Amino acid sequence: MRRCAGPGLVLMDWFTSTGNFASIAGLVVTAFALYYARSAREAAREARKAVRKANASEALDRIGDTANLLQACVENDLQHEAVVRARDLVSDVSRYKLRYDRFLDTNSKTRLDEARGQISVISRSLATRGVPATPAEKNRLLRICHEEVVTVLNEESARIVAAIEKEDE
Repeated sequence: MRRCAGPGLVLMDWFTSTGNFASIAGLVVTAFALYYARSAREAAREARKAVRKANASEALDRIGDTANLLQACVENDLQHEAVVRARDLVSDVSRYKLRYDRFLDTNSKTRLDEARGQISVISRSLATRGVPATPAEKNRLLRICHEEVVTVLNEESARIVAAIEKEDE
C-alpha cells in the first residue's frame, strides 16, 4: 500500500531542504571568514614588523644624533651639556647593545664597548677638568669624539638597521 504525502510531510521536506541549504551557506561563509581572518592576521604581522623596524631605525638614528650633539658641545665649549650628552650616550649604547644583540657580530660588540669606554673618558674628563684649556687638548678630545664615537655609533647603527631590513626579506 502506498502512502500519499500529506501537507505535513511536504512541509518537513521543505524545512529539511532549507536547513541543509542554510548549513551549506554557513559553511561557505565560515570558509570566507577564515580566509579573510588569516589575511588580516598576516597583514597585522607585517604591520607589526614595519612598526618595529621604524622604531629601531628611529632609536638608532637618535643615538647618532646624540653623538653628533656631544661633538658639537665639545667644539663649542659647552661643558655641562656635553657631560649630559655623554651620560645619555653611555646608557643608550648599553641599552641598544643588549636590545639589538642578535644583529651584532663580535666585532660590532667590541666596537660599541670601545666607543662606550671612550664616551666615559670624555665625560669624566669634562666633568673633572672642564673644557680643554689648550687647542692641542681640545683637538685630541674632538678626534676621539669624531673617530671613536660618532663614526663608530653611526656605522654600527646603520649596520643594525640593514640587518633588520634584511631579516624582513
